[in-house]
Amino acid sequence: MTVSPLDPRAPYEQVADALRLEIAEKKLKPGDRLPSIRQLAERFQVAAGTIQSALRELKAEGLIVSQQAKGTYVRSDVSGVWPPSDNPRTKAELDRIKALAAKLKGVGEWEAVGLAELAEMARAADEMHSRSVRLAALLALEAGSEKPTES
Repeated sequence: MTVSPLDPRAPYEQVADALRLEIAEKKLKPGDRLPSIRQLAERFQVAAGTIQSALRELKAEGLIVSQQAKGTYVRSDVSGVWPPSDNPRTKAELDRIKALAAKLKGVGEWEAVGLAELAEMARAADEMHSRSVRLAALLALEAGSEKPTES
Protein backbone atom coordinates (compact mmCIF):
# COMPACT_ATOMS: atom_id res chain seq x y z
CA MET A 1 0.00 0.00 0.00
CA THR A 2 1.21 3.46 -0.80
CA VAL A 3 -0.22 6.74 0.35
CA SER A 4 -2.48 8.45 -2.12
CA PRO A 5 -1.90 12.08 -3.09
CA LEU A 6 -5.63 12.25 -3.85
CA ASP A 7 -6.57 11.34 -0.28
CA PRO A 8 -7.49 14.42 1.77
CA ARG A 9 -5.74 12.94 4.83
CA ALA A 10 -2.11 13.75 5.51
CA PRO A 11 0.32 10.95 4.56
CA TYR A 12 1.09 10.15 8.21
CA GLU A 13 -2.67 9.81 8.86
CA GLN A 14 -3.01 7.39 5.93
CA VAL A 15 -0.16 5.29 7.31
CA ALA A 16 -1.57 5.40 10.86
CA ASP A 17 -5.01 4.42 9.56
CA ALA A 18 -3.56 1.51 7.57
CA LEU A 19 -1.69 0.21 10.63
CA ARG A 20 -4.74 0.83 12.84
CA LEU A 21 -6.82 -1.27 10.44
CA GLU A 22 -4.23 -4.08 10.50
CA ILE A 23 -4.47 -4.07 14.31
CA ALA A 24 -8.28 -4.06 14.18
CA GLU A 25 -8.34 -6.92 11.66
CA LYS A 26 -5.77 -8.87 13.75
CA LYS A 27 -3.22 -8.86 10.92
CA LEU A 28 -1.01 -7.28 13.58
CA LYS A 29 -1.81 -9.11 16.79
CA PRO A 30 -1.22 -8.01 20.39
CA GLY A 31 2.47 -8.45 21.18
CA ASP A 32 3.54 -8.48 17.51
CA ARG A 33 6.63 -6.45 16.67
CA LEU A 34 6.10 -3.83 13.98
CA PRO A 35 8.55 -3.66 11.09
CA SER A 36 11.35 -1.11 11.46
CA ILE A 37 10.80 2.52 10.50
CA ARG A 38 12.91 1.97 7.39
CA GLN A 39 10.88 -1.09 6.39
CA LEU A 40 7.60 0.74 6.92
CA ALA A 41 8.90 3.74 4.95
CA GLU A 42 9.74 1.42 2.05
CA ARG A 43 6.40 -0.37 2.28
CA PHE A 44 4.35 2.85 2.27
CA GLN A 45 6.81 4.71 0.01
CA VAL A 46 7.10 7.68 2.37
CA ALA A 47 9.86 9.37 4.37
CA ALA A 48 10.95 8.00 7.73
CA GLY A 49 9.60 11.15 9.41
CA THR A 50 6.13 10.35 8.08
CA ILE A 51 6.34 6.89 9.66
CA GLN A 52 7.53 8.40 12.94
CA SER A 53 4.53 10.76 12.96
CA ALA A 54 2.15 7.86 12.31
CA LEU A 55 3.72 5.80 15.10
CA ARG A 56 3.55 8.78 17.46
CA GLU A 57 -0.20 8.97 16.82
CA LEU A 58 -0.67 5.25 17.47
CA LYS A 59 1.38 5.50 20.68
CA ALA A 60 -0.74 8.43 21.86
CA GLU A 61 -3.85 6.28 21.30
CA GLY A 62 -2.27 3.45 23.27
CA LEU A 63 -2.28 0.97 20.40
CA ILE A 64 1.48 0.46 20.30
CA VAL A 65 4.39 0.67 22.72
CA SER A 66 8.10 1.17 22.10
CA GLN A 67 10.93 -0.49 23.95
CA GLN A 68 14.28 1.18 23.53
CA ALA A 69 16.69 -0.95 21.49
CA LYS A 70 14.01 -3.65 21.11
CA GLY A 71 11.43 -2.16 18.76
CA THR A 72 7.81 -1.15 18.58
CA TYR A 73 5.06 -3.61 19.47
CA VAL A 74 1.29 -3.82 19.30
CA ARG A 75 0.09 -3.31 22.84
CA SER A 76 -0.65 -6.65 24.50
CA ASP A 77 -4.14 -5.54 25.52
CA VAL A 78 -5.76 -3.21 23.00
CA SER A 79 -9.32 -3.97 24.11
CA GLY A 80 -9.37 -0.92 26.38
CA VAL A 81 -8.24 1.45 23.64
CA TRP A 82 -9.78 -0.05 20.51
CA PRO A 83 -11.88 1.22 18.92
CA PRO A 84 -10.83 4.75 19.89
CA SER A 85 -14.36 6.10 20.02
CA ASP A 86 -13.39 9.21 21.99
CA ASN A 87 -10.96 10.37 19.30
CA PRO A 88 -12.61 13.29 17.41
CA ARG A 89 -10.75 12.48 14.19
CA THR A 90 -11.93 8.88 14.45
CA LYS A 91 -15.50 10.04 14.98
CA ALA A 92 -15.28 12.34 11.95
CA GLU A 93 -13.81 9.55 9.83
CA LEU A 94 -16.48 7.12 11.01
CA ASP A 95 -19.16 9.65 10.08
CA ARG A 96 -17.58 10.01 6.62
CA ILE A 97 -17.51 6.21 6.20
CA LYS A 98 -21.13 5.92 7.32
CA ALA A 99 -22.15 8.58 4.79
CA LEU A 100 -20.27 6.77 2.04
CA ALA A 101 -21.83 3.48 3.04
CA ALA A 102 -25.28 5.08 3.01
CA LYS A 103 -24.67 6.33 -0.52
CA LEU A 104 -23.39 2.94 -1.64
CA LYS A 105 -25.98 0.76 0.06
CA GLY A 106 -29.00 3.04 0.38
CA VAL A 107 -29.87 5.44 3.16
CA GLY A 108 -30.21 3.75 6.53
CA GLU A 109 -28.59 0.47 5.52
CA TRP A 110 -24.98 1.26 6.51
CA GLU A 111 -25.20 -0.88 9.65
CA ALA A 112 -25.11 -3.96 7.43
CA VAL A 113 -21.72 -2.94 6.06
CA GLY A 114 -18.82 -4.08 8.27
CA LEU A 115 -15.54 -2.26 8.76
CA ALA A 116 -13.60 -4.90 6.85
CA GLU A 117 -16.06 -4.67 3.94
CA LEU A 118 -15.73 -0.87 3.87
CA ALA A 119 -11.94 -1.13 3.98
CA GLU A 120 -12.05 -3.59 1.09
CA MET A 121 -14.28 -1.23 -0.89
CA ALA A 122 -11.82 1.62 -0.25
CA ARG A 123 -8.87 -0.56 -1.31
CA ALA A 124 -10.75 -1.62 -4.44
CA ALA A 125 -11.61 1.98 -5.30
CA ASP A 126 -7.99 3.03 -4.80
CA GLU A 127 -6.78 0.14 -6.99
CA MET A 128 -9.32 1.02 -9.71
CA HIS A 129 -8.12 4.62 -9.66
CA SER A 130 -4.48 3.51 -9.88
CA ARG A 131 -5.30 1.27 -12.83
CA SER A 132 -7.18 4.08 -14.61
CA VAL A 133 -4.21 6.44 -14.14
CA ARG A 134 -1.84 3.78 -15.53
CA LEU A 135 -4.21 3.15 -18.46
CA ALA A 136 -4.45 6.90 -19.14
CA ALA A 137 -0.65 7.08 -19.14
CA LEU A 138 -0.39 4.20 -21.63
CA LEU A 139 -3.05 5.72 -23.89
CA ALA A 140 -1.31 9.09 -23.74
CA LEU A 141 2.00 7.47 -24.70
CA GLU A 142 0.34 5.69 -27.62
CA ALA A 143 -1.22 8.96 -28.74
CA GLY A 144 2.16 10.71 -28.54
CA SER A 145 1.16 12.94 -25.67
CA GLU A 146 3.82 13.95 -23.16
CA LYS A 147 1.80 13.76 -19.97
CA PRO A 148 -1.63 12.23 -19.27
CA THR A 149 -4.30 14.28 -17.63
CA GLU A 150 -5.57 12.95 -14.32
CA SER A 151 -9.24 13.17 -13.44
